[in-house]
Order: sequence, then C-alpha cells, then structure tokens
Amino acid sequence: MLANQSVQDYSGALKIIATCRLPLNMHLLYGNLIERIAVLEKTAEKYKNEYQVDLAQFYDYYFPEVIHITTTFLGYIDDRVGKAIVDSAEKEVMAAGETLLLAINEKINEIYKFASIEIKAKAKALDAIMNQEGYVDSTYKIN
Repeated sequence: MLANQSVQDYSGALKIIATCRLPLNMHLLYGNLIERIAVLEKTAEKYKNEYQVDLAQFYDYYFPEVIHITTTFLGYIDDRVGKAIVDSAEKEVMAAGETLLLAINEKINEIYKFASIEIKAKAKALDAIMNQEGYVDSTYKIN
C-alpha cells in the first residue's frame, strides 16, 4: 500500500492511473480528484495558522486505498476478466472515488469555515480593543 506518502506522490499516482485505459467516467473522476487534492493541500497550507486540519485519514487510508482498488480494477481489465465482474468492480470503484471526492470537498469547506470563524473572532477582538482606546465610528463619538 502507498500509506504515508506525500500529496505529490498521491497526485502523481493518480495522474499515472489517469493515463491508463480507464472508462471515460472514471477518467473524468480522476481528473477531478487530482485537481481537488491539490486544492485541499494548498488550502490546508494556506490556513494552517487559523485551523490545524487533520488529514491523517486521507494520507494514511483514503488516498492509498482508492489508488489500490483502482489499480486492482485495471488489472481485471488487463487480465480480460468477465464483463460482469469488470462492470461490478467499476461501479464499486466509481462509488469509492466519488465518495473520496465528496470527502475532499467537505474537508476543504471545513478548513474555510473554521478559518473564517478564527478571522471573525480576531477582527471582533481588534475592534473591541480599538473601541476601548477611543477609536470608534465618528457617528458615535461625543464632541
């Protein structure tokens, strides 16, 4: 298994898989996964001071497992396994990939949500401190 690799390693593996003879819908899904994994990594890095996101499940299980099941599926195609087995496996691999895409998007939204909460709290604290020091909106100032 590919556990404990970097995002670049997982993205690289997905890019290699995307060059294989995947069904069109799976090829498109993997293109989306590659793109969103990069966004997840970039977002986590960008807001690391506002929110410490836990991506361990993604790195340790989700990414390596989706790569593993997809390469196993590709092996079925290469070995010319019966159509019923390939079709059934394709549905399951697609479902897992779609769920991973959903999880990635939800994690990205989680990062933005918690980062915005932190930013709002800091802005309110700054505003309160400035108000205490007499810096208030001119409409509320006593002349």
